[in-house]
Amino acid sequence: MSTGSHAGGVLPPEQIGYIPDKLKKAEKRIEAFPYDTEAWSVLIRDAQMKPIEVARQVYERLVTQFPNAGKYWRIYIEQELKAKNFERVEKLFQRCLVKILSIDLWKLYLNYIKDTKGKLPSYREKMAQAYDFALDKMGMDIMSYQIWVDYINFLKSVEAVGSYAENQQITAVRKVFQRGVVNPMINIEGLWKDYCQYEQNINPLIAKKMTEDRGREYINARRVAKEYEAVTRGLNKNLPSVPPQNNPDEAQQVDLWKKYIAWEKSNPLRTEDHALITKRVMFAYEQCLLCLGHHPDIWYEAATYLEQSSKILTEKGDQNAGKMFADEAGSIYERAVTTLMKNNMLVYFAYADFEESRMKYEKVHGIYKKLLVVQDIDPTLAFIQYMKFARRAEGIKSARQIFKMAREENRTRYQVFVAAALMEYYCSKEKTVALKIFELGLKKYGGIPEYLLCYMDFMSHLNEDNNTRVLYERVLSSGQVPPEKSIEIWSRFLAFESEVGDLASIQKVEKRRAQAIEKVQEFEDKDTALLIDRYKYLDLYPCTTSELKAVGYFDLARQQVVTLPSASVTKVVLEDEESKNKPQYPKPDVEQMIAFKPRQIVPVGAHPVPGGEFPPPPAAANLISQLPPPDCFHGPFVIMDKFIEHFNQMVLPEAPVGTENGIDGSFKLDPGTQLSIDFALGRKRKVTEGEDSDEEGSEKHVVHWFRKGLRLHDNPSLREALKGAATYRCVYILDPWFAGSSQVGINKWRFLLQCLEDLDTSLRKLNSRLFVLRGQPTDLFPKIFKEWNITTLSFEEDPEPFGKERDSAIQMLAKEAGIEVIVRTSHTLYDLQKIISMNGGSPPLTFKRFQSVLSKMEPPCEPEETITSSFLEKKKTPITEDHDDKYGVPTLEELGFDTEGLGPAVFHGGEAEALTRLERHLERKAWVASFERPKMSQQSLFPSQNVLSPYLRFGCLSARLFYWKLRELYRKVKKRKIPPLSLHGQLLWREFFYTVATNNPNFDRMKDNPLCVQIPWDKNPEALAKWAEGKTGFPWIDAIMIQLRQTGWIHNLARHSVACFLTRGDLWISWEEGMKVFEELLLDADWSVNAGMWMWLSCSSFFQQFFHCYCPVGFGKRADPTGDFIRTYLPVLKGYPAKYIYEPWTAPESVQRAAKCIIGKDYPVPMVNHAEVSKLNTGRMKQVYQQLALYASIAAVPKQIHSEEPYSNSKAMHSGNHPSRVAMIENTDHGNHGQMSAEEGDNQHQFLAA
Repeated sequence: MSTGSHAGGVLPPEQIGYIPDKLKKAEKRIEAFPYDTEAWSVLIRDAQMKPIEVARQVYERLVTQFPNAGKYWRIYIEQELKAKNFERVEKLFQRCLVKILSIDLWKLYLNYIKDTKGKLPSYREKMAQAYDFALDKMGMDIMSYQIWVDYINFLKSVEAVGSYAENQQITAVRKVFQRGVVNPMINIEGLWKDYCQYEQNINPLIAKKMTEDRGREYINARRVAKEYEAVTRGLNKNLPSVPPQNNPDEAQQVDLWKKYIAWEKSNPLRTEDHALITKRVMFAYEQCLLCLGHHPDIWYEAATYLEQSSKILTEKGDQNAGKMFADEAGSIYERAVTTLMKNNMLVYFAYADFEESRMKYEKVHGIYKKLLVVQDIDPTLAFIQYMKFARRAEGIKSARQIFKMAREENRTRYQVFVAAALMEYYCSKEKTVALKIFELGLKKYGGIPEYLLCYMDFMSHLNEDNNTRVLYERVLSSGQVPPEKSIEIWSRFLAFESEVGDLASIQKVEKRRAQAIEKVQEFEDKDTALLIDRYKYLDLYPCTTSELKAVGYFDLARQQVVTLPSASVTKVVLEDEESKNKPQYPKPDVEQMIAFKPRQIVPVGAHPVPGGEFPPPPAAANLISQLPPPDCFHGPFVIMDKFIEHFNQMVLPEAPVGTENGIDGSFKLDPGTQLSIDFALGRKRKVTEGEDSDEEGSEKHVVHWFRKGLRLHDNPSLREALKGAATYRCVYILDPWFAGSSQVGINKWRFLLQCLEDLDTSLRKLNSRLFVLRGQPTDLFPKIFKEWNITTLSFEEDPEPFGKERDSAIQMLAKEAGIEVIVRTSHTLYDLQKIISMNGGSPPLTFKRFQSVLSKMEPPCEPEETITSSFLEKKKTPITEDHDDKYGVPTLEELGFDTEGLGPAVFHGGEAEALTRLERHLERKAWVASFERPKMSQQSLFPSQNVLSPYLRFGCLSARLFYWKLRELYRKVKKRKIPPLSLHGQLLWREFFYTVATNNPNFDRMKDNPLCVQIPWDKNPEALAKWAEGKTGFPWIDAIMIQLRQTGWIHNLARHSVACFLTRGDLWISWEEGMKVFEELLLDADWSVNAGMWMWLSCSSFFQQFFHCYCPVGFGKRADPTGDFIRTYLPVLKGYPAKYIYEPWTAPESVQRAAKCIIGKDYPVPMVNHAEVSKLNTGRMKQVYQQLALYASIAAVPKQIHSEEPYSNSKAMHSGNHPSRVAMIENTDHGNHGQMSAEEGDNQHQFLAA
């Protein structure tokens, strides 16, 4: 931790010790921006590995900075629980539980009561009270099902002796059931089923009547539950509350929260109980404030809603409820100004007005005084509003007392004098008092032009010409106003004389004004321009616009020659002491600007910017000309900032003394250099103090190589290798060339690094660490085999061709070194070679055939248990003090990425997050019970908290665990042992693509790929770039590609749309180019699955119904009729109504201007005519298959079947999404060209929806 002062205090020196660079960097980032959640995550991971006595300070700082973040409170409490500090745990719950309505935090509280109070005599009462308390606070949460079920099971488990006790128990259980089955939540169907069964078991004679009484309310609640799930899909309730960042992700979350709140306000339950409606709406607001607590509008709207509800209930005659809601509104305001909104004046003012409306004037005084003692604000506006309140409530004398307080406050500015003077003039009609206030202010602010202009405006309205003229003369001759700041005053003086003075007076002032202008800037021949100010009136000028430009009138305005006030001429921005503290917009240093060169394709080595490039400075250009071209260099890449920092910190000896290797023994070498020298000389690394030696040759020393399976659950190779091991190390190898590859985007790298950090955290809990190495595996393993005295190497089997080739080389090296190699299958469900063997030695080329083969095989192996400390027993990992510096997980900056402007991660990598998402996914039991293909909806276009595909791709989540969890859940819900194959469609499609690709190294290209139809695609780099950058002119396509770049994820049907547009639909560009873009940007783009999907969607393999084509306009309209998805990712189009947003080029010019987006200027025109090119490309595809049928005799030309007519180009969308259920391709399993049936195409939705 940092040794500086923090909110939680300072660590004592004996606890500081060695501080890794990563923690120092995190502290610096937090110091620069205290709400940097990624930097806090670094500190949290470090704190979790330390004793709570040391880590407590970090947690206190954390919850002080994020007081309403349930996630952080939960982490803090869990660590206290781990140390069995139950007294501290209860105090922490007292501090946070009631204020933070986080479902995970409340579940932790109930588990704590259950685990720690079980032996108390009053346990039953306390537990029941805890459940009632939890349901009262969290019962309306969509994920509250488990709390309801646990409460019911608890009540059932209580031993009841005697008929009276049994009746009491039945009544208590029935009461909870009846409350729960009318409460909208996920899996309400399961609770209803349990209730019906319960009533049947209690008394079959009255069971039907009991359930019928609640049946209608249950059906209503079930309907609302489905709406509830849809409207909250996409909400990230774990986001900590930070000040507004104004980025697209935040805007999306704000929009989703407001839609959820508006839905609750619409009374979806259709109840007449307004108190219940208010309670549900306020629960939504409370949930929202956990994530958007720094947004003042949410606090204000919540309090206003309570105020309105109070009035409604009072009018209905419910005085008690009305008063209660009014008091709650005040409590909302009070919470705001004492927590996250303590510096926000808007909330204070609204709070004061609210209490003023309730005639609680003393409370209002307290609110304003509380605001005025805040040191981080400018109190001027607060004093002005305080004076207005005092005058309204208590009269002018009270307002004068507030003004007196303001004069005594050193932080106030001139506006408070202006406000006080005008209040006296307009409200108490005291002109003399107003003049005295202005004169008093003149002594303090006589050098501030803004104050002087206010005084002069006031005087001019009094119709006292002589006094006004005297004021101008006094001010301009006082010398308090510098010449450069007096120009606006001279202009006002000239305007005044032009209104009331004679010609001589006007000319006199005009001449004096010209003299003042000469002192601040040079100009020649501009007399005519100055003359214009004499004759203009408001926005009327004595010359035309072109004449004004010709005489230099506007030029003078830009050069700070200020004219008379008008709406069309630029005013001068006067800089003075009062404006120095105001926020200033950054301005470019135009003198340092270099020429911009528009260019469509920027050459390698240039400095690219959108639309062109900038040339390097001359000195750099000369150096670059002498260097080899950049395409000759493939790494390793030097991180220049780190290199220069390291170089500057080196201390070179004055007189080096040679040693056996030519290196001065007193000179401290870089650890990596020392390791290389020692290895070259055949020396063993010295074991540092406190590190166990692993030199005993008889012991088993393991190194496990992580690649894709970044997890500790279901890791059979690691589990097998650890049996009988004395020491073990877990490594991950970063290829330095790969780190700089353009084929891996920054979102994908960030996700990977988060996975590694999470894996390192899990290993820390086992008293181990992750070793991140850099280099080629074939170079690194011989070194670490020798350096660490390794006897066993283990890793997960890689099913893909290049991975198998790499692993074969490593196995050969291990064999030469006499090292045992343990390899197990866990990234796929099955052993792929067994599938191929069962199919006669070749992979099945249709999904139906693939399913047929699987039906003859045993189910996948059940997942292995998670590796825990009890399994490890005495196995140790040798760790050095400088582990973080040598083997720590690098940051994006250390890998050479520019993170400036990088938004927050939508998907946070790691095993912990994967398992949380899986649990959330499986909580939707109703989906499993009535399994069907996922339906398209507007909200499904946005990332949800149930997406699992990136976690399967990186191996954070075991496919076998997912498979068996679904199978087990299906068995529980449907009471059947064997679920249909379609339930596992997501996983089986993944398995299918792995199988067909595992022995085909050319699976990702058209050339030499026996599965791929050879199609003569066009080469069009400019069109490809427009598609990849989201500049096609079709909003639906562009929004999808922008979302892909920002988040790393897009919905499966969105993938279909953009893939069809690039290939056979519109641009006729090879699927290989699209696959490369997805490989770079898409988090779940696995090599096999990505290539297989692109071949499928381009009709190059697996699926050849090429006449089904997605319309880039109609399909988007069908998916998102309102256009909210477009507005989120293409804000330039947010002003367009839904009617035109998908085809804005058809909007009338008036609509385009109203939307502030002119097509062709602010947004591109469509790059192609879809109707024409799609028809042309369908013909081209038809020719390809005609030739294929003619020469290879493998397929007939597809014919459209009249039983299900596809959509035409003119309809809402083409039917590529739903191919006919009748087989359209003959000889579907003939030759090497596997083809996908219509039913299989439907199942593909399930796979890509994961």
